[in-house]
Amino acid sequence: MKVAEQVHAKYKHRAEFWIMGIIDKSRKESKQLIQQIMLLQERGVIKYISPRNDVVPVLQMVDVVVLPSQYNEGVPRTLLEAMACGKPIITTDWKGCKDTVDHGVNGYLVNVGDCRTLERYIIELINAPHDQLEKMGMASRKKAEKQFDERIVLRAYLNEISEVEECIREEVWYKCDKRS
Repeated sequence: MKVAEQVHAKYKHRAEFWIMGIIDKSRKESKQLIQQIMLLQERGVIKYISPRNDVVPVLQMVDVVVLPSQYNEGVPRTLLEAMACGKPIITTDWKGCKDTVDHGVNGYLVNVGDCRTLERYIIELINAPHDQLEKMGMASRKKAEKQFDERIVLRAYLNEISEVEECIREEVWYKCDKRS
């Protein structure tokens, strides 16, 4: 949010920052975060979008999706949906997130906590010509189709399950340990 404040100060008439998400009532920091978001909304720095099941209409209205996550998660669904909608992405070079971006092709990767670089890439995309954003968005869509199509993911899971089943049938457990 610090970066949003800094960019807003310089580009308030050319960029809007939207935040969408739910509050995890069981976590104290989540409650504090929503309070910060509401204060920034009152100041006109960001716009809070209430949670919804269908985020596609919201994604279709934005130019770029920024998710500077540092949570220990898989590939964030937010980024997969952004890719499917053909959006350029700025995210962290971190578990799961980094799998969604070919740096400089469909977006940018920043190190966790590197606010200066995050700000630089946001400003770069604010100033980018529309055709560059379109090209990056198309690259996101192609990457989503090539790497994250559910048929590809399900096929990979089924192949792994088949290999385990084969090992069980043959009772050759050492064969299954491909990581050693």
